[in-house]
Amino acid sequence: MVHALESIHRLLKTNGSLLDIHPVADVALVKVLNAGKQVFSELYPSESGEDFRAADRAIDLIVERGLFRLDRSTVVDFLTHASSTSELKEFHATADAYDTRPSEGPVEARRGLLYSRVDRALEISGPGAELVYHEVVRMTHLKPVH
Repeated sequence: MVHALESIHRLLKTNGSLLDIHPVADVALVKVLNAGKQVFSELYPSESGEDFRAADRAIDLIVERGLFRLDRSTVVDFLTHASSTSELKEFHATADAYDTRPSEGPVEARRGLLYSRVDRALEISGPGAELVYHEVVRMTHLKPVH
């Protein structure tokens, strides 16, 4: 990732900027809401935590090396609503479509168990229940130093 950021630095104009957006590692939740109240919440099993930590380290390194200066950084909630676990699975399949790493069996098994618990929570909650995938996302605005 540092190599890509170095390339971006070379391509940016003096008054240009870079906006990096990526999830914060290991904090994504799957929630079921009923009448606006949370009735279920559980961490989403992920294989990407180390990737997100590496992205944070890469940003820190290019700032430390003086290629960019940090203009501002903020953390925001990023919510994806789904009508069913099938729709949430489809969302993740699309989001992960370009990830060529093989899936880890234990993570896939934990996701399967999670989806079963979510289906049960949706069933118990009845009509009007909402399924929400809740990520915390870091947005970092950087300015090149020339």
